[in-house]
Amino acid sequence: MDSVKIWEKGWLKKQEDIYILRMFMPFPLKENNCFIIEVDDGWIVLDTGVNLEQNRDLFLSALKAIGITMRSIKAVYLTHYHHDHSGLAGWLQKMCDVPVFLPQDDLITWQRFIETDKYFDTSLKECLMAGWPEEFVHELSDNIKFINTYIQPTPEYVAYSAGLSLNLHGQEYRAIAVPGHSDGHMVYFNPGSGILFPGDNVVDHTILHLTDWPHSYLENPCDVHLDALTGLRNLDINLVIPGHGKTFTDLKGKIDLITAHHERRKRTVYEAIKTPSTAWEIASDVFKPNQYIHIRRLVLAETLGYLHSLLSEGQVERELSDGRYIYKRS
Repeated sequence: MDSVKIWEKGWLKKQEDIYILRMFMPFPLKENNCFIIEVDDGWIVLDTGVNLEQNRDLFLSALKAIGITMRSIKAVYLTHYHHDHSGLAGWLQKMCDVPVFLPQDDLITWQRFIETDKYFDTSLKECLMAGWPEEFVHELSDNIKFINTYIQPTPEYVAYSAGLSLNLHGQEYRAIAVPGHSDGHMVYFNPGSGILFPGDNVVDHTILHLTDWPHSYLENPCDVHLDALTGLRNLDINLVIPGHGKTFTDLKGKIDLITAHHERRKRTVYEAIKTPSTAWEIASDVFKPNQYIHIRRLVLAETLGYLHSLLSEGQVERELSDGRYIYKRS
């Protein structure tokens, strides 16, 4: 795509000195945003698309349209490890000879589940305890191997933590941890302009998942995530530039909507516990059936998230029986 068409077709936009590049992805959300931003000594990339020829062409066309080259890129920063945000990182590292920064807790997830060739063995016990049949774990493992092709070559990561400060387009942004969607998910906020990069925690057109099960160490991801979102709600934010979809301004309203959504879902999960059941049995009662293994994973993940919240509130209890957790009302 030439540098004129990339503007005309809306793949590249500029807002607040930030270049927003829409990337294609072969997953249900279809598209995600990659950000190309000027820094003191050049430019950085914040999040990337998956590694497809179409996306590589889009990226090169975007650089030409902006008026910079690959040599202008000095670093890549990722809000979290998911494939649609990290996929081009290895290619960019190879092409530009730059560091790629990933949140510390997501690096742990990456090394345990994505970088390894033992995904099935690593996930099996957790999945069985949640009530999944073993064939589902095989299916998930095979699918992870397939989508891992979208992140090749994989980069050498440099870990970073909350509190990191970046000077983007002449303004200081700080990294804030908002765990849930992934264990180490970071957002970037500039208090001067009120601009927030929330990654996948808050998008305008839908509500994304609040737990990364089974790739998670969080004991109570629902409450941890909602507490972190409440912290964002208290910031003075004027513009939200999300990882998917369009920019928007009403962050507080969106967070209130997300909180109410999860509280309703949690109540629905509680009411679905008619008899002692596994998490998967409860999820199958609450959610519509779906053949895509990652939708099955996500509905089970959210059900587990709500169950852990209910456990912390004392509304349900569980016991381990024949290798599976059984939940019942207290």
